[in-house]
Amino acid sequence: MINLETILDSGFVREQSHKMLAVCENGGTHFQYNPEKLDEVASFVIEVSKQNYPDDNYPYHGRINHINAGGVKRTEGLSAEDLLDLVFISVLVDAGAGPDWKFNENGTEYTRSEGLAVASVALYQSGLVSTQEKLKNLSVKDFSECFQVSESNPLQGISGRVSLLNKLGEKDRPSTLLKKMPKEFEAKELLKVVLKEYHDVWPKRMNFEDTNVADIWEYDFGHGKEYVPFHKLSQWLTYSLVEIFENNDFKVNNLDGMTGLPEYRNGGLFLDLGLLEIRDPKLKKEPYTVDSDFIIEWRALTVALLDILADVIRTRLNKTSSELPLVKILEGGTWAAGRKIAYEKREGKPPLNLQLDGTVF
Repeated sequence: MINLETILDSGFVREQSHKMLAVCENGGTHFQYNPEKLDEVASFVIEVSKQNYPDDNYPYHGRINHINAGGVKRTEGLSAEDLLDLVFISVLVDAGAGPDWKFNENGTEYTRSEGLAVASVALYQSGLVSTQEKLKNLSVKDFSECFQVSESNPLQGISGRVSLLNKLGEKDRPSTLLKKMPKEFEAKELLKVVLKEYHDVWPKRMNFEDTNVADIWEYDFGHGKEYVPFHKLSQWLTYSLVEIFENNDFKVNNLDGMTGLPEYRNGGLFLDLGLLEIRDPKLKKEPYTVDSDFIIEWRALTVALLDILADVIRTRLNKTSSELPLVKILEGGTWAAGRKIAYEKREGKPPLNLQLDGTVF
Protein backbone atom coordinates (compact mmCIF):
# COMPACT_ATOMS: atom_id res chain seq x y z
CA MET A 1 0.00 0.00 0.00
CA ILE A 2 1.28 3.45 -0.94
CA ASN A 3 1.53 5.78 2.05
CA LEU A 4 3.06 9.22 2.61
CA GLU A 5 6.44 7.82 3.66
CA THR A 6 6.62 5.97 0.34
CA ILE A 7 5.55 9.01 -1.68
CA LEU A 8 8.30 11.13 -0.10
CA ASP A 9 11.01 8.50 -0.45
CA SER A 10 13.53 8.99 -3.24
CA GLY A 11 13.65 5.20 -3.56
CA PHE A 12 10.09 5.33 -4.88
CA VAL A 13 11.13 8.01 -7.40
CA ARG A 14 13.78 5.57 -8.65
CA GLU A 15 11.42 2.56 -8.63
CA GLN A 16 8.73 4.26 -10.72
CA SER A 17 11.27 5.76 -13.11
CA HIS A 18 12.82 2.38 -13.85
CA LYS A 19 9.32 0.99 -14.29
CA MET A 20 8.82 3.63 -16.98
CA LEU A 21 12.04 2.50 -18.67
CA ALA A 22 10.75 -1.08 -18.75
CA VAL A 23 7.53 0.13 -20.39
CA CYS A 24 9.59 2.18 -22.86
CA GLU A 25 11.70 -0.85 -23.81
CA ASN A 26 8.48 -2.68 -24.61
CA GLY A 27 7.32 0.11 -26.92
CA GLY A 28 4.76 1.57 -24.52
CA THR A 29 5.89 5.21 -24.35
CA HIS A 30 6.24 8.16 -26.73
CA PHE A 31 10.00 7.59 -26.57
CA GLN A 32 12.36 4.92 -27.87
CA TYR A 33 15.43 3.98 -25.84
CA ASN A 34 18.58 3.36 -27.92
CA PRO A 35 21.09 1.68 -25.56
CA GLU A 36 23.71 1.45 -28.32
CA LYS A 37 24.16 5.21 -27.78
CA LEU A 38 25.23 4.81 -24.14
CA ASP A 39 28.96 4.75 -24.85
CA GLU A 40 28.72 7.87 -27.00
CA VAL A 41 26.83 9.73 -24.28
CA ALA A 42 29.28 8.55 -21.61
CA SER A 43 32.23 9.73 -23.74
CA PHE A 44 30.67 13.14 -24.23
CA VAL A 45 29.94 13.58 -20.52
CA ILE A 46 33.47 12.46 -19.55
CA GLU A 47 34.96 14.86 -22.11
CA VAL A 48 32.93 17.80 -20.74
CA SER A 49 33.81 16.81 -17.17
CA LYS A 50 37.53 16.74 -18.01
CA GLN A 51 37.27 20.18 -19.59
CA ASN A 52 35.51 21.62 -16.55
CA TYR A 53 37.54 19.77 -13.90
CA PRO A 54 40.93 18.66 -15.30
CA ASP A 55 41.98 17.37 -11.87
CA ASP A 56 38.92 15.05 -11.74
CA ASN A 57 37.84 16.78 -8.52
CA TYR A 58 34.16 17.21 -9.31
CA PRO A 59 32.12 19.23 -6.80
CA TYR A 60 28.59 18.37 -5.76
CA HIS A 61 25.79 19.45 -8.06
CA GLY A 62 24.69 22.17 -5.67
CA ARG A 63 23.44 25.74 -5.73
CA ILE A 64 26.58 27.16 -4.12
CA ASN A 65 28.50 26.55 -7.38
CA HIS A 66 26.04 28.78 -9.21
CA ILE A 67 25.93 31.41 -6.47
CA ASN A 68 29.71 31.74 -6.86
CA ALA A 69 29.50 31.91 -10.67
CA GLY A 70 32.32 33.67 -12.47
CA GLY A 71 34.75 32.80 -9.72
CA VAL A 72 33.26 35.46 -7.41
CA LYS A 73 33.17 34.16 -3.81
CA ARG A 74 29.76 35.57 -2.93
CA THR A 75 29.31 33.09 -0.06
CA GLU A 76 32.60 33.97 1.63
CA GLY A 77 32.15 35.06 5.23
CA LEU A 78 28.55 33.92 5.52
CA SER A 79 27.59 31.93 8.61
CA ALA A 80 26.18 28.43 8.13
CA GLU A 81 22.73 29.80 9.01
CA ASP A 82 22.90 32.65 6.49
CA LEU A 83 24.27 30.36 3.79
CA LEU A 84 21.54 27.80 4.33
CA ASP A 85 18.84 30.49 4.18
CA LEU A 86 20.39 31.97 1.03
CA VAL A 87 20.69 28.59 -0.71
CA PHE A 88 17.08 27.71 0.16
CA ILE A 89 15.79 30.98 -1.31
CA SER A 90 18.08 30.68 -4.33
CA VAL A 91 16.83 27.19 -5.19
CA LEU A 92 13.19 28.27 -4.90
CA VAL A 93 13.73 30.85 -7.66
CA ASP A 94 15.79 28.50 -9.82
CA ALA A 95 13.21 27.06 -12.21
CA GLY A 96 13.91 27.80 -15.89
CA ALA A 97 14.50 31.51 -16.58
CA GLY A 98 13.77 31.36 -20.29
CA PRO A 99 16.17 32.30 -23.11
CA ASP A 100 15.87 36.10 -23.03
CA TRP A 101 16.57 37.08 -19.41
CA LYS A 102 19.95 38.16 -18.04
CA PHE A 103 21.30 39.71 -14.85
CA ASN A 104 23.98 42.37 -14.86
CA GLU A 105 26.35 42.45 -11.89
CA ASN A 106 28.90 45.25 -12.06
CA GLY A 107 29.11 45.03 -15.83
CA THR A 108 29.19 41.23 -16.05
CA GLU A 109 26.10 39.50 -17.45
CA TYR A 110 24.85 36.17 -16.14
CA THR A 111 22.02 34.15 -17.65
CA ARG A 112 19.84 31.16 -16.83
CA SER A 113 20.61 29.25 -13.62
CA GLU A 114 23.77 31.20 -12.76
CA GLY A 115 21.97 34.46 -13.47
CA LEU A 116 19.14 33.49 -11.14
CA ALA A 117 21.70 32.49 -8.50
CA VAL A 118 23.58 35.79 -8.68
CA ALA A 119 20.29 37.70 -8.67
CA SER A 120 19.17 35.74 -5.59
CA VAL A 121 22.27 36.99 -3.78
CA ALA A 122 21.28 40.56 -4.68
CA LEU A 123 17.78 39.84 -3.36
CA TYR A 124 19.20 38.42 -0.14
CA GLN A 125 21.53 41.39 0.33
CA SER A 126 18.79 43.93 -0.43
CA GLY A 127 17.03 43.34 2.88
CA LEU A 128 13.78 42.50 1.09
CA VAL A 129 13.84 38.96 2.52
CA SER A 130 15.74 39.58 5.75
CA THR A 131 12.85 38.42 7.96
CA GLN A 132 10.07 35.87 7.52
CA GLU A 133 7.56 38.72 7.55
CA LYS A 134 9.34 40.50 4.69
CA LEU A 135 9.64 37.23 2.80
CA LYS A 136 5.93 36.61 3.24
CA ASN A 137 5.08 40.05 1.85
CA LEU A 138 7.64 40.24 -0.96
CA SER A 139 5.90 41.76 -3.99
CA VAL A 140 6.20 40.87 -7.64
CA LYS A 141 7.20 44.49 -8.25
CA ASP A 142 10.11 44.44 -5.77
CA PHE A 143 11.23 41.00 -6.96
CA SER A 144 11.14 42.12 -10.59
CA GLU A 145 13.14 45.25 -9.86
CA CYS A 146 15.76 43.28 -7.96
CA PHE A 147 16.00 40.74 -10.79
CA GLN A 148 16.25 43.57 -13.38
CA VAL A 149 13.11 42.39 -15.21
CA SER A 150 11.76 44.63 -17.97
CA GLU A 151 9.94 44.35 -21.28
CA SER A 152 13.30 43.90 -22.97
CA ASN A 153 14.57 41.57 -20.23
CA PRO A 154 11.67 39.18 -19.54
CA LEU A 155 11.86 36.44 -16.91
CA GLN A 156 9.46 33.51 -17.14
CA GLY A 157 7.28 32.46 -14.22
CA ILE A 158 7.81 35.51 -11.97
CA SER A 159 4.54 35.14 -10.06
CA GLY A 160 5.26 31.46 -9.44
CA ARG A 161 8.68 32.25 -8.00
CA VAL A 162 7.37 35.02 -5.76
CA SER A 163 4.55 32.79 -4.56
CA LEU A 164 7.08 30.17 -3.45
CA LEU A 165 9.03 32.81 -1.50
CA ASN A 166 5.86 34.23 0.06
CA LYS A 167 4.88 30.77 1.28
CA LEU A 168 8.40 30.17 2.60
CA GLY A 169 7.87 33.29 4.72
CA GLU A 170 5.04 31.49 6.52
CA LYS A 171 7.35 28.66 7.65
CA ASP A 172 10.29 28.41 10.04
CA ARG A 173 13.48 30.00 8.75
CA PRO A 174 15.27 27.25 6.75
CA SER A 175 18.40 27.59 8.88
CA THR A 176 16.51 25.90 11.74
CA LEU A 177 17.20 22.64 9.87
CA LEU A 178 20.73 22.80 11.27
CA LYS A 179 19.20 22.18 14.71
CA LYS A 180 16.65 19.62 13.59
CA MET A 181 18.93 17.12 11.87
CA PRO A 182 21.06 14.58 13.81
CA LYS A 183 24.83 14.76 13.40
CA GLU A 184 24.73 11.73 11.08
CA PHE A 185 21.98 10.95 8.60
CA GLU A 186 21.26 9.62 5.10
CA ALA A 187 20.79 12.17 2.33
CA LYS A 188 17.28 10.95 1.56
CA GLU A 189 16.28 11.55 5.19
CA LEU A 190 17.13 15.23 4.77
CA LEU A 191 15.01 15.18 1.61
CA LYS A 192 12.07 13.81 3.60
CA VAL A 193 12.48 16.50 6.26
CA VAL A 194 12.57 19.19 3.56
CA LEU A 195 9.44 17.74 1.91
CA LYS A 196 7.56 17.46 5.21
CA GLU A 197 8.61 20.77 6.76
CA TYR A 198 8.10 22.84 3.62
CA HIS A 199 5.36 20.98 1.75
CA ASP A 200 3.04 24.01 1.89
CA VAL A 201 5.55 26.12 -0.01
CA TRP A 202 4.92 24.26 -3.27
CA PRO A 203 1.86 24.73 -5.50
CA LYS A 204 -1.05 22.62 -4.33
CA ARG A 205 -1.25 19.98 -7.05
CA MET A 206 -1.97 16.83 -5.08
CA ASN A 207 -2.84 16.20 -1.44
CA PHE A 208 -1.79 12.96 0.19
CA GLU A 209 -2.58 12.18 3.84
CA ASP A 210 -3.18 15.92 4.46
CA THR A 211 0.24 16.75 3.01
CA ASN A 212 0.74 18.72 -0.20
CA VAL A 213 2.99 16.74 -2.54
CA ALA A 214 3.78 19.00 -5.47
CA ASP A 215 6.11 17.34 -7.98
CA ILE A 216 4.24 14.05 -8.21
CA TRP A 217 1.99 13.00 -11.07
CA GLU A 218 -0.39 10.26 -12.13
CA TYR A 219 0.38 7.99 -15.05
CA ASP A 220 -1.24 4.85 -16.45
CA PHE A 221 1.39 2.17 -17.02
CA GLY A 222 -1.32 0.00 -18.55
CA HIS A 223 -3.12 -1.23 -15.44
CA GLY A 224 -4.68 1.97 -14.12
CA LYS A 225 -3.13 5.18 -12.86
CA GLU A 226 -0.13 5.10 -10.52
CA TYR A 227 1.92 7.78 -8.80
CA VAL A 228 5.13 8.94 -10.46
CA PRO A 229 7.04 11.30 -8.12
CA PHE A 230 10.11 13.37 -8.93
CA HIS A 231 10.58 16.01 -6.20
CA LYS A 232 13.05 17.70 -8.55
CA LEU A 233 13.45 21.08 -6.88
CA SER A 234 13.37 19.47 -3.42
CA GLN A 235 16.12 17.03 -4.42
CA TRP A 236 18.13 19.85 -6.01
CA LEU A 237 17.65 21.78 -2.77
CA THR A 238 18.72 18.79 -0.66
CA TYR A 239 21.85 18.20 -2.76
CA SER A 240 22.61 21.91 -2.31
CA LEU A 241 22.21 21.73 1.47
CA VAL A 242 24.35 18.60 1.93
CA GLU A 243 27.54 20.57 1.33
CA ILE A 244 26.61 23.04 4.08
CA PHE A 245 25.88 20.25 6.55
CA GLU A 246 29.12 18.43 5.73
CA ASN A 247 31.12 21.65 6.18
CA ASN A 248 29.59 22.02 9.63
CA ASP A 249 30.60 18.66 11.10
CA PHE A 250 27.57 16.64 9.99
CA LYS A 251 28.09 13.23 8.39
CA VAL A 252 25.80 12.66 5.40
CA ASN A 253 25.64 9.06 4.17
CA ASN A 254 24.40 7.36 0.99
CA LEU A 255 24.23 10.30 -1.40
CA ASP A 256 23.21 7.85 -4.12
CA GLY A 257 20.05 7.11 -2.16
CA MET A 258 18.65 10.14 -3.95
CA THR A 259 18.17 10.26 -7.72
CA GLY A 260 19.28 12.22 -10.73
CA LEU A 261 17.33 15.37 -11.51
CA PRO A 262 14.60 15.17 -14.19
CA GLU A 263 15.04 18.57 -15.81
CA TYR A 264 15.65 19.75 -19.33
CA ARG A 265 19.46 19.75 -19.22
CA ASN A 266 19.77 16.08 -18.30
CA GLY A 267 16.73 15.08 -20.34
CA GLY A 268 17.90 17.22 -23.24
CA LEU A 269 21.29 15.51 -23.25
CA PHE A 270 19.61 12.16 -23.88
CA LEU A 271 17.39 13.52 -26.64
CA ASP A 272 20.15 15.49 -28.37
CA LEU A 273 22.55 12.53 -28.44
CA GLY A 274 19.88 10.03 -29.47
CA LEU A 275 19.85 7.87 -26.33
CA LEU A 276 16.17 8.77 -26.26
CA GLU A 277 14.25 9.29 -29.47
CA ILE A 278 10.70 10.58 -29.92
CA ARG A 279 8.78 7.93 -31.84
CA ASP A 280 6.63 10.47 -33.70
CA PRO A 281 8.81 13.47 -34.75
CA LYS A 282 5.73 15.69 -35.06
CA LEU A 283 5.35 15.55 -31.28
CA LYS A 284 8.61 17.44 -30.76
CA LYS A 285 7.05 20.77 -31.74
CA GLU A 286 3.92 20.49 -29.60
CA PRO A 287 3.65 22.73 -26.50
CA TYR A 288 3.70 20.67 -23.30
CA THR A 289 2.59 21.25 -19.73
CA VAL A 290 4.36 19.41 -16.92
CA ASP A 291 1.35 17.19 -16.18
CA SER A 292 1.19 15.71 -19.70
CA ASP A 293 1.98 12.00 -20.16
CA PHE A 294 4.69 12.99 -22.64
CA ILE A 295 6.61 15.06 -20.08
CA ILE A 296 6.04 12.56 -17.25
CA GLU A 297 7.55 9.86 -19.47
CA TRP A 298 10.51 12.05 -20.45
CA ARG A 299 11.29 12.98 -16.87
CA ALA A 300 10.99 9.43 -15.54
CA LEU A 301 13.17 8.07 -18.33
CA THR A 302 15.73 10.76 -17.54
CA VAL A 303 15.97 9.61 -13.91
CA ALA A 304 16.34 5.94 -14.90
CA LEU A 305 18.92 6.61 -17.62
CA LEU A 306 21.01 8.79 -15.29
CA ASP A 307 21.42 5.71 -13.07
CA ILE A 308 22.48 3.56 -16.02
CA LEU A 309 24.79 6.21 -17.46
CA ALA A 310 26.42 6.76 -14.05
CA ASP A 311 27.38 3.10 -13.89
CA VAL A 312 28.91 3.26 -17.37
CA ILE A 313 30.90 6.39 -16.48
CA ARG A 314 32.18 4.87 -13.23
CA THR A 315 33.28 1.73 -15.07
CA ARG A 316 35.09 3.80 -17.70
CA LEU A 317 36.85 5.87 -15.02
CA ASN A 318 37.44 2.92 -12.68
CA LYS A 319 35.59 4.65 -9.83
CA THR A 320 33.24 3.33 -7.16
CA SER A 321 29.91 4.94 -6.35
CA SER A 322 31.38 6.31 -3.12
CA GLU A 323 34.30 7.84 -5.05
CA LEU A 324 32.05 9.25 -7.77
CA PRO A 325 28.48 9.58 -6.48
CA LEU A 326 25.66 10.59 -8.77
CA VAL A 327 25.62 14.14 -7.36
CA LYS A 328 29.16 14.65 -8.74
CA ILE A 329 28.36 13.03 -12.09
CA LEU A 330 25.47 15.47 -12.45
CA GLU A 331 27.75 18.47 -11.92
CA GLY A 332 30.78 17.19 -13.84
CA GLY A 333 28.82 16.04 -15.80
CA THR A 334 25.45 15.42 -17.32
CA TRP A 335 24.00 18.83 -16.49
CA ALA A 336 27.00 20.64 -17.97
CA ALA A 337 27.02 18.37 -21.03
CA GLY A 338 23.30 18.89 -21.55
CA ARG A 339 23.80 22.64 -21.45
CA LYS A 340 26.79 22.49 -23.82
CA ILE A 341 24.96 20.57 -26.52
CA ALA A 342 21.83 22.72 -26.08
CA TYR A 343 23.90 25.83 -26.84
CA GLU A 344 25.44 24.12 -29.84
CA LYS A 345 22.03 23.14 -31.23
CA ARG A 346 19.54 25.76 -29.98
CA GLU A 347 21.35 28.65 -28.29
CA GLY A 348 20.66 26.94 -24.97
CA LYS A 349 16.90 26.51 -25.30
CA PRO A 350 15.19 23.32 -24.02
CA PRO A 351 14.79 20.56 -26.61
CA LEU A 352 11.02 20.57 -26.20
CA ASN A 353 8.39 23.31 -26.12
CA LEU A 354 7.87 23.45 -22.37
CA GLN A 355 5.26 25.65 -20.72
CA LEU A 356 7.31 26.82 -17.72
CA ASP A 357 5.59 28.19 -14.61
CA GLY A 358 8.63 28.78 -12.41
CA THR A 359 7.86 25.94 -9.98
CA VAL A 360 8.94 22.62 -11.57
CA PHE A 361 11.89 22.84 -13.96
